Amino acid sequence: MTYFYSFDDLSEAAQAVEDAEIVNPMWNVKHITQAEYAGAPTTHGTQDATSFYDGQLVFVATFDGLTSEFNAAGATDAVFELAQSFGRVYVFTEIQTATYPHLEFRCEYYKISSATAALEKATKEFPVVAGVSPFHGTSC
Repeated sequence: MTYFYSFDDLSEAAQAVEDAEIVNPMWNVKHITQAEYAGAPTTHGTQDATSFYDGQLVFVATFDGLTSEFNAAGATDAVFELAQSFGRVYVFTEIQTATYPHLEFRCEYYKISSATAALEKATKEFPVVAGVSPFHGTSC
């Protein structure tokens, strides 16, 4: 028999694996990827409750100033700081296919709820930070 569990926080998942192995060393407990979890066959609605990109966002920063004042490193720092304001960031990378005047960043949070909060706030408020305007939060 196979059971799948999901956690809001990645660190809770790691602790659950350790706890399960202590409770019964005969259990075969392992981590699986989000894609494996989202694609797992189920009769209990797992596929409706999750996606392949839970906990991940793409932040799009659009520079609206003079080209000579464009500072990609400063914009990257500003977006990372904004991303961190919603919770602990697991992975933050620039998407290299973005074209000027846009910078795009993929952000994965330890907590799915952090990504949800960031998406809700960025979608409603479109904040302006350090000459980069607006930030659009989108799910992957």
